[in-house]
Amino acid sequence: MKKTFFITMLLSILLLVGCGGTSTSKKTDIPTSSSAMKELGSQKEDSTRKSELKECLAGCEVFQEGNGLLSKGMCIDTCWAEEATIKKDIKLCDKVSADNALIQAGCRIGVAEETLDEKHCATIDDEMMQSGCYMEIAGLKKDSSICENITIGISKALCIDDIENGDGVYEEYTDEVEDYYDEGGY
Repeated sequence: MKKTFFITMLLSILLLVGCGGTSTSKKTDIPTSSSAMKELGSQKEDSTRKSELKECLAGCEVFQEGNGLLSKGMCIDTCWAEEATIKKDIKLCDKVSADNALIQAGCRIGVAEETLDEKHCATIDDEMMQSGCYMEIAGLKKDSSICENITIGISKALCIDDIENGDGVYEEYTDEVEDYYDEGGY
């Protein structure tokens, strides 16, 4: 749950920075020639949601191309991840670049959480993130059978134990995993 919180916070920060960027021209005047904007025109969305997504994507124009933390591509990916979560549409996660695996996984976890549908967890490539997704959905649904989908032995055992016994062992485990990542593991 803490790992999901971390991913959600990262996506939120990137989204706020991407949508809140300043430009010398009005946001509505910023040219948006990316393929993401072309796709936007073909989708049937209500005008408010379409406008919010368009504004988010337009806000990305202030960023430079590249692989940095605040790159244009990462900003665009964050907009699509946010849209997918809000619309509860896993297909929108496919618009997130495969190069941004963390945002891609966060998008899929977000949709899985919003829909309470563990089948979306299976679409996550990273085994650790996939396990975290199943743990999150199992916890939200209070259903230990979902833990059976987890391929990492200790994660599966902790998931089942936490759901069936409610002893908080899962939270202790996620703290340890977080420390592992913080120390440069994986």
